[in-house]
Amino acid sequence: MKEECLICKAPLEYLNEDIEMECELCHKKEKSKTRCINGHYVCNECHMQGTDSLIGLCLNETSGDPVEILNRMMTMPFCHMHGPEHHVMTGMALLTAYKNCGGDIDLPKDLLEMNNTLAGLPFRGQLANAFLGATTPRTAGFCVADMSSLTSGTLMLTLILMIIGAAPMSTGGGLKVTTVCVALLTARNAARGKENVEIRKREISRDTIRRAFATIVFYFCWLGLAVWLLSVTEKGASVFTLTFETVSALSTVGLSLNFSPMLSLPGKLIIIFTMLVGRIGILTFFISFSKEYKKKNYTYPQENILM
Repeated sequence: MKEECLICKAPLEYLNEDIEMECELCHKKEKSKTRCINGHYVCNECHMQGTDSLIGLCLNETSGDPVEILNRMMTMPFCHMHGPEHHVMTGMALLTAYKNCGGDIDLPKDLLEMNNTLAGLPFRGQLANAFLGATTPRTAGFCVADMSSLTSGTLMLTLILMIIGAAPMSTGGGLKVTTVCVALLTARNAARGKENVEIRKREISRDTIRRAFATIVFYFCWLGLAVWLLSVTEKGASVFTLTFETVSALSTVGLSLNFSPMLSLPGKLIIIFTMLVGRIGILTFFISFSKEYKKKNYTYPQENILM
């Protein structure tokens, strides 16, 4: 690793205070303390363009030793002393070593996000933001980064977490983790041909299973209706953006892709009413409009429907 200028290979100098400099590559002006002795300055964005090679190295790496992986990174030609690429190298090496030792993570997605919105943070800051970013879609609504700048993989994961939601007996929204758990176990039992749903030596009642599937059906029915209405009122908006905004409202999360302020008046009313339904509870909302069923003393013959 050499501490040298990317433009002229001259040594770098460190000033006592920030002064405005212009990047020699993209000509962006910003304040910094670092330049070469010939006055050349390269911004962090241009300096880190070579980090795509770091991702390629990590994806092809087989070692489980993070120190060994980090040493290979430091031998790459674009890696310079005190360069901004060091903000991501340690985290990349640890993630890669963890994956190679049997860790259950999506390494390409995690590496891309580390090199995206979390690139300017030290590893401890990246770890803290990653944990908060995984918790906040459950209904917290604290935005750890500009949501519109996240990669598509991270946005999709956030969308799934918003749909699942929080645990029951809390102020959180979404389907609830128990509802999703019961539905998944029921689906697994259907695939295995097993009739009863059991968790930790306890059988789940049929009424609970019916309520879980009713909640999921009503949730996605409302979601589909709201997204369809928004696609009519918000011309030119992508379906994913509309879906993200609607799920955030229905699950009472509060995250946004910076599209909510640009909604038309009908679109804002749709989102507001969706928030209200999500706060009441999707199943409670639909039950309130249904007549109470009076139990009958007879049953009809059963019939199997072709699925």
